[in-house]
Amino acid sequence: AIYQEWRGSAHRWSGEDEFFQTVRGVMTELHGTGVTEKCAACHEPVSLFSGHKDPRLGSKSVGYHEGDSCVVCHAARKMDERGIGSYTLGTPTPYLYERSASPLARGVSRFLVRVYPAQHSLDYSLVPARKPESCAPCHKEYDVVIEQQGPVQVETQFDDWKQNKWNTDRDPAKRLYCQQCHMYLKEASEPEFADPYDARVGLGRKHRNHDFAAANQYMPRALASPDSEGQIRRVEQWLRGEQKVPEIAKVWPDGPVIATGIAVPRDPKPGEESDLQISLTNRKAGHGFPTGPLNIVRAWLEVTVRDSAGREIFHSGKLDAENHIEDGSYILKPIAIDPRGNIIMEPDIWHPKGPRYRPAVEPGKTDTFDYRFRVPRDAHGPLSVQARLRYRKANQFFVDSVYPGMHRTLPVTDVSSATAIVRLAGEGL
Repeated sequence: AIYQEWRGSAHRWSGEDEFFQTVRGVMTELHGTGVTEKCAACHEPVSLFSGHKDPRLGSKSVGYHEGDSCVVCHAARKMDERGIGSYTLGTPTPYLYERSASPLARGVSRFLVRVYPAQHSLDYSLVPARKPESCAPCHKEYDVVIEQQGPVQVETQFDDWKQNKWNTDRDPAKRLYCQQCHMYLKEASEPEFADPYDARVGLGRKHRNHDFAAANQYMPRALASPDSEGQIRRVEQWLRGEQKVPEIAKVWPDGPVIATGIAVPRDPKPGEESDLQISLTNRKAGHGFPTGPLNIVRAWLEVTVRDSAGREIFHSGKLDAENHIEDGSYILKPIAIDPRGNIIMEPDIWHPKGPRYRPAVEPGKTDTFDYRFRVPRDAHGPLSVQARLRYRKANQFFVDSVYPGMHRTLPVTDVSSATAIVRLAGEGL
């Protein structure tokens, strides 16, 4: 059961990921193969350790289809919290005939593993992989933007967790770590599919799932990976907070991961400007939202205000005919600046010019976003307000660069939404 789950997961196709291959290809052309070894350490480790370090080999690389295979997590001897692929793997001791090309001989080898599992259990220890630190090497990334300034954080999932509420709550019973959420328990469909290691500690037919459903609802279908539709469904449920996890239900709340709220104006008058405030609260994510390569990922607010006749009087955050987010929208994205306060990498071909950027919402925190709109003189109340937090894996500029001339579009998931009624001055008394 674990193997079948892993086959459909992002860990399985981390090397084949078309976004990853594009970015690493560009980096190779600009800086050579050496600078991309850090990329391969997390996305394509089997190829890297096999000596195939040139990404221009593509699918011809040994291990291209392995991604982050079982050995990468389970043969680990040391995981370094510095991140960026800092880990040490052990060298498993092969069983008799393990590397034979003969199916019969391999059958003998697998029989020996079952009869004498001690060495196998030692080589592929579960102990490191069960600790949150095991996620740090590939879920914490830094880069050097300006040499004299030292490393700059790029992806910070592990540090976000370590420094915030799910790891720092004064009550240990209210703390959670990565595996408890992303590897929630699942039950094997048949007794023979159960994990004997978990059965030994009293879990019976339950095991830590290896779907690793997170936030990529595009790549499974693009790669036609095993159980792609099932993985997409799991990712969308995860993004919307619909996945229930009974074993942590006393701590982890029901409902959306990121809750949307609306603070409405008090008795606005027709013909005048009115203020509106939208809030986003990170209720369940162990890290900031959004997370990952934030220069590529897109999470944004769409806000619509209508009068009682259904006429639209204000709209922010809509997609244009080319699938770009309109200028002036609130996009959850940090800006990198140099010591003098100048924006790094500007102009930037990957992003539209004009939107106002906000950083990710940290665990347990709330961010607010202010809007101002004019109420038409002929408007009749009450006004209705809808706000929704929208998410897609990559912005359209980046997608167009990965698939030039094809204009592919990515699915959008509504993470959460809220509605509110605004009564105009003098109405509804």
